[in-house]
Amino acid sequence: MNFKPMIDPLIHNGLVFFLTILFFYSSIQKFVHHPYFVLSLENYRIVPAPFVKPLALLIPFVESLAAGCLFFPQLKVYGLCLVLVLLGLFSLVITIKLFQGEDSIDCGCFGPALKQKLSWILLARNFVLSCIAALLFLHQSNRALTPYDQLLSLWIAVVLFLSLSAWNQLISNQSLPLLKKKSFYE
Repeated sequence: MNFKPMIDPLIHNGLVFFLTILFFYSSIQKFVHHPYFVLSLENYRIVPAPFVKPLALLIPFVESLAAGCLFFPQLKVYGLCLVLVLLGLFSLVITIKLFQGEDSIDCGCFGPALKQKLSWILLARNFVLSCIAALLFLHQSNRALTPYDQLLSLWIAVVLFLSLSAWNQLISNQSLPLLKKKSFYE
């Protein structure tokens, strides 16, 4: 018996829509809050100063390119490859900084409203997102999707995006100093 791992097209489309929304949102945050993202990259001290500003433009551009490729089925493979490369590079930089003991840096992932210190939890998040992207390389079963399935795919993507946003907010709140937490609620 020849077993070939497959994924249901409903789940496949839901996950593709989720990654599309996530990377498009992330790129928009980096473009809109560009000075803040430049500052975040400077804090990493991973590239020489003259390369920080071009890199601060390149990263959101590649993120939006990945989201755009994921949106079109013919380009989906390229989008998934870009997603995996970006997540791999982000994870590598976070790992290096964590081993150097520099965990007080804001990751810069989603703008100033969602400040997150570098942590192993961020690495776990990137690992899960990488697994989702890798899962999408599996063949899809031959089940035909109904219009209801298409809507359900979008619903799955929105629920996953909102769940990740809530989880990111919890991580961000954990990074706030106690005094800021008090003033936030007063």
